[in-house]
Amino acid sequence: MAIKYSIYSMKRRLLALTMLVIFFAVCITSRLFFLQIANSEEYIKRGLTEWLRDLPLTATRGSITDRNGVVLASSYTTYDVYVRPADVENLENVTKVLSKTLSLDEKDIYEKITKSNYSEVRVAKDIEKVSVQSILQNYEEGIFFTTNTERNYAYDSMLCQVLGFVGYDNAGLGGLESFYDAYLAGIDGVSLVETDLKGDKLNDSVTYYEDAISGLNLELTIDFRIQNVVENILSKTITETGAKS
Repeated sequence: MAIKYSIYSMKRRLLALTMLVIFFAVCITSRLFFLQIANSEEYIKRGLTEWLRDLPLTATRGSITDRNGVVLASSYTTYDVYVRPADVENLENVTKVLSKTLSLDEKDIYEKITKSNYSEVRVAKDIEKVSVQSILQNYEEGIFFTTNTERNYAYDSMLCQVLGFVGYDNAGLGGLESFYDAYLAGIDGVSLVETDLKGDKLNDSVTYYEDAISGLNLELTIDFRIQNVVENILSKTITETGAKS
């Protein structure tokens, strides 16, 4: 028995099908708008973290001087040593070079490199420039360096409460170091390289290098010579009188 459809029922079915197609089209369009326009910046950032590997370049913190240019606080550069396993051509040679130069156990270096799930493995931190130069003389593919800055106070505890100090992240935590941190700190740089999900460098990829910007220097109205005399007199007086402070 054949089923007969009226023109009215056919129109209803066609309208329903059309509305369904329009509904799905609107859903897909809305989703694409959300992904590509409304939240585009967020997804671009996520994408960059997936295919870019970065090595930080720490900015040199500005110096603090007295009114005559005597340096009271300054920074010097140290280096962190990284190994990028995906770029290593001869792991045995890499471990030997680093072990000899950094006085580290060769087996420990080997295990650290091979057992890490990260694209870059930090082998040592805060080493001096002479060690970097020694590594470069026997350089092996896959070794990288990043810069750090360490703070040096030329006259130990003199003016210590006025100058303040910095933390492990090179940020001011007290005194002038904290109050003028935004000016002294500078802006960190970065070295970026394009890689795949495994951390392997892409063929013909471009390495992006943004140099760090050093912090500004701070000149005080304090005269170092007068301050030195005053602190010596105070220290001597405290000792002679037995004062607590």
